[in-house]
Amino acid sequence: MIKGYERSKIDVKRYEIPFILLSVNLCARYEEIDRFEDSIHLTDKVIKNLISCKRGDELGFLVEEKTYTTDRMTGNNAKSIEKYRQSYQLFELMKAGENEKAPLKRAYKEWYGEDIN
Repeated sequence: MIKGYERSKIDVKRYEIPFILLSVNLCARYEEIDRFEDSIHLTDKVIKNLISCKRGDELGFLVEEKTYTTDRMTGNNAKSIEKYRQSYQLFELMKAGENEKAPLKRAYKEWYGEDIN
């Protein structure tokens, strides 16, 4: 399905919302089934697409997803504190609800022993 969107001659702005929703879910699914490179590659593509369409609503989640996937792939999250903070700031900037920010806040507190801000 992603390939179909990529090959389409229709302007990306015409199908951006379904493509973004599908892609965001696929990024997370790839990470869940240990297809780390696929997740990171698709996450990068979706971030570029969001920026080109002047949409930022999923950027916080995508930065978080890419960071978490990289951490799982390397087995080390010690160098990721700043990336998670950036993700949280994107959530704040886009006025994400508390439900959207809650998983990151909980995980950050568990991993690093402090509240994210």
